Amino acid sequence: YRYNVMGINSLEAFMGIRGGCNNSLRDVYFVRALGVSSSMIDVIKKIDEKAGKDTYDGKMDYFRLKRLPKLSEEKDILFYSGEYDNWLKAGKNISLKSVMMSEDLSNMVAHALQNISNVYKKCKLGVSESMIRNLSTKMLFWLDGIAKEILCKWNESRSIKIVAENIKKEQEYLFFYFLTQIGCDVLLLEMKEDVSVSEELKGLSSAFKLGEFE
Repeated sequence: YRYNVMGINSLEAFMGIRGGCNNSLRDVYFVRALGVSSSMIDVIKKIDEKAGKDTYDGKMDYFRLKRLPKLSEEKDILFYSGEYDNWLKAGKNISLKSVMMSEDLSNMVAHALQNISNVYKKCKLGVSESMIRNLSTKMLFWLDGIAKEILCKWNESRSIKIVAENIKKEQEYLFFYFLTQIGCDVLLLEMKEDVSVSEELKGLSSAFKLGEFE
């Protein structure tokens, strides 16, 4: 993957650009929009309408979410940690509950988990294998929660746009980076404050200012 090849300085620009895929090289975008502009509500409404139509017409996939669910049910913890263990220890394909995973998609998700593990270890001191397992379990749980919206028609070159609001925590931020590793373009609307992560992790995404924080 090649990140943020073109400069993004507006919500419209993020939605309008399509990452190319040539010779196994995919362009993806991971962007933070900081603050709020006076026209933001109207712009997002137009984006939702246009992207919804394009999704219905099969031109792309689009999903906007306000929050990620909490992983608290024991049955979910056992299922997703089990999928991680089966992949890590036995080399089995990763499965999700909500969609059938092709071998290519399963391999892509596995590669994304490995990359997240490497990034986490590089950017955070004292990371244990247990911490990596817990993080990966959350990655799979969160992915499954939106998989029907973004993965049913997945292929390496399909345009997938995701917009999320007010992401602050480190693991949530890493999840959206994880999504870029399976080919999604991600925009974080940081309306209240910027994400609370190290400068090194912030460097995984680009940023532009919409206005002052709420």
